[in-house]
Amino acid sequence: GVVYKIELDGKTYALKTSAKEMAVLQRLKHHNIVLFIGFTQLDLGQAIIMEFINENLREHLDLNRLDKRQFVQIAGGVSKGIAYVHEMGFVHKDVKSANILVRVISSAEVIPQICDFGVARPVPED
Repeated sequence: GVVYKIELDGKTYALKTSAKEMAVLQRLKHHNIVLFIGFTQLDLGQAIIMEFINENLREHLDLNRLDKRQFVQIAGGVSKGIAYVHEMGFVHKDVKSANILVRVISSAEVIPQICDFGVARPVPED
């Protein structure tokens, strides 16, 4: 779905219409998962409000060369985020560079955050 950049109370957020995604994302709270803020009702249906992060991993890699530290931070963070999603009983099903947001803290620190849970499903039971 389309993500819109919105301003609320002087802060920037991301807005996306996806009831399926909201059902998953509102259950996930982790350093490496995009932060679910809440939801709102629109004429189009329910929309989720998330923290806004300006670039995804694909865009970040187009503009920056990763050093070893940043590579480890991104790979480790994505791995931790995926493990957490699985522990919470879901499978993301669409992990790719466009669905990993990159929060740049400094030239020495980046935090990857997994987003777009629109096709996520519960882990099948054995």
